[in-house]
Amino acid sequence: MKSSLEIRNIGWAKRSVPNMDGIHGCKLLGTLCFAQPTQCQFRQSGLTLLEIMITVVILSLGLLGLAGLQMTGLKNNRNAYYNTVAAQVGQDLAERIKADQTGAAGTGYDARSIDADKSKCAVSNPLFADRAACLAAALPGGQARVTKRTDTPKTFFVALRWTDLQLSGAKGWGADTAANPATTVCGEPVDNTSCYYTLIQP
Repeated sequence: MKSSLEIRNIGWAKRSVPNMDGIHGCKLLGTLCFAQPTQCQFRQSGLTLLEIMITVVILSLGLLGLAGLQMTGLKNNRNAYYNTVAAQVGQDLAERIKADQTGAAGTGYDARSIDADKSKCAVSNPLFADRAACLAAALPGGQARVTKRTDTPKTFFVALRWTDLQLSGAKGWGADTAANPATTVCGEPVDNTSCYYTLIQP
């Protein structure tokens, strides 16, 4: 006696499956149908010219954005570097004023404006002005300024000015305010010029 599985197989064995226009052939083995591999009628034609052009445009925009970001980063890094140098120079000059109590009590450091001069770096046993001129040379168009506060004895502002082309013609500081006496300390505002200052009390 045949099993029910064999009976189902006999019932299906008489059916034929069309060739489906040559795309796929199929033979029945019981209830299972196996597709026969035939020639593929769908071929990849590759990228079209339009797709290539769109890809090039997108890639170009991405590279331009990356280049702009890199330039902005370089400018910011340079600006941060000059501010760091100015802070270090200001600290050095402030320590020298603190060490000279006699000069700080008098007028030795009042209203001093010292332009950068690299040749002063070779001076042995440099005076304050020589040291300031040497250190200010680390900044482009550097200048050191010392201003004594009239309302507080032995208190000074030490300022460093330098050329900053990133300002694009603007001024690096404005008129004096109660909290920021920038013009008194740094001098009259000048185009493309930045200023860093610190307050010291020997």
